[in-house]
Amino acid sequence: MISALLVIDVQNGFITNSSRAVISKIKRLLSSKKFDHIAFTQFINSPKSHFRTIKNWHRVSKSPETDIVMELAPFARQFLTLNRL
Repeated sequence: MISALLVIDVQNGFITNSSRAVISKIKRLLSSKKFDHIAFTQFINSPKSHFRTIKNWHRVSKSPETDIVMELAPFARQFLTLNRL
């Protein structure tokens, strides 16, 4: 059976003191090499996004907030080419 790990939006702009513990758990999973496929997603709050136009929320629109957290970045580079529009 093929397995996959999807790491969703683990970026500097979303990590808080209460969510920081998840980083080490994800790193352990990535280091285990148990997955056939690994993918990271990266949210970028673009100028025309509904978060900006409707909610007036302007965070996570550029580096360093959009960057994958430092502890996981080496793994993300192995599996993903980021397309910044």
